[in-house]
Amino acid sequence: MLRRFLLYFVGVAIGLIAVIFFFGDRSYRFPYMPNDRVLFHFQEHPMEWSERADCQWKGLQGDSVLLHGFLYEGDVDFGRSQVRKVEYRTYVVKHRDDDLWMILEDRDTLAIVMGLEGKGLDESCD
Repeated sequence: MLRRFLLYFVGVAIGLIAVIFFFGDRSYRFPYMPNDRVLFHFQEHPMEWSERADCQWKGLQGDSVLLHGFLYEGDVDFGRSQVRKVEYRTYVVKHRDDDLWMILEDRDTLAIVMGLEGKGLDESCD
């Protein structure tokens, strides 16, 4: 009986090693929740910046870490977002740490940053 369990666990271990060897290097993500789906969608599309958003970003001295806080760890405010009965869906994404919001417009193959909202933004960009 003990021998059967030993052979079973050896077989399971060899099988796990084989699975990790064959399938371990694949990168995959499964965004199940609505917030994750929206952020994943914007991560996969090229971005363009409106003049207003570009001015605000430069005034804020934004960098890739700040952008990462929006697109990878942000929270989509679905209450403020406009997704129904509009030509292009517009999402409002809150930064993970700061009181900043990014307004993103979703076009079929392109994401456009329409602007930023929050504290410490340059008011001359409007």
